[in-house]
Formats: sequence, structure tokens, C-alpha cells
Amino acid sequence: MIRFAMIAICLACVSIGAAGCGNSGKHVPGTDSSTARQDDAIEATLDIRITNIGSRNRDMPGMNPPSTMACTRSIPATCTTELVCPKASDAPPWHAKSCAYLAKKSQDLLAKPAADQVCTELYGGPEVVHVTGTVKLPGKAAQPVDISAGRNNGCEIARFDKLAPLWGQSAAA
Repeated sequence: MIRFAMIAICLACVSIGAAGCGNSGKHVPGTDSSTARQDDAIEATLDIRITNIGSRNRDMPGMNPPSTMACTRSIPATCTTELVCPKASDAPPWHAKSCAYLAKKSQDLLAKPAADQVCTELYGGPEVVHVTGTVKLPGKAAQPVDISAGRNNGCEIARFDKLAPLWGQSAAA
């Protein structure tokens, strides 16, 4: 009998919790076509430059040059690209995804890292990305962008990886 009562209580809790899962007719941001309009509304011109790509050190080769960027033939290489949002009709296909990513994640991407941030001592490679330009979000004034991220500790690697979709690479999991 006690087992039956406990099962009944658990089922009641689950059904009460599930009742709150629906949107009850309320608008939930990002669940309709307003997201597409918001992506188009972002205006940005970003110059992206990654230095120290590749290495002569066989034990630490670093990352491969991104196929979406123009790179020097030297080792280590320097790669550059420009991202313009909304994308021009002759822009590569990855620009649309990069602009949508920027529109969705701009506050996180443009935020300055906390000065007292605790980071793991982890070396990810010699690469450094430098992103400069301007971003104008809907209803806001254009703001200058000047972001740098390396791969010399856990925090910098995470920041570098968060920026990767801006040059057409997949974000790290």
C-alpha cells in the first residue's frame, strides 16, 4: 500500500511539472520566424585574423588552416577573412550561418572576460585570433569590436572556440 501511495505521489508531481512545460499561448523567444528577421537585422563588418597557425614542432602541430580563410603559405601561417552581415549575395554560404550565430550570441561573444576568472592551465596551441570591426544590433547604436583570444589556457581556448563560427568553423562542444 505504501508503495502504491509513493507511485501515485510521483505521478502527481510529474504531471504537475509537465503542465508547466507548454507555452500556454505565450510567445517564447526564438520559437518562430522572428529569429530569422532578427538575424537579418544585425549589421556587422568584422575583420578576422588568426596568427601562428601550424607549427614546426611535431609534438605540438597546432590547428590546421581554416578552409574558409585566405592563408599565407608560411609556417606558421596567418589567415584572414571578412564577415559582413547581412551577407552579400556573392558571399560564401557560411556567411549566413556566421551572421545568424553572431545575432544569437553577440552579447556573449562581445562581453569582456571577467578579470578574476579562474582558468585551467591547459595549452591548446600557439594560435591567436583577433576580431575587429563594428556590430550594430537592432535598436542599438553600432559598437566597436576588438576581441583577441589565444589558446594558452582553458579560458582562452573556450573563448577562441566560441568565436570559431564567425569564420565558418564549427563551435566546439
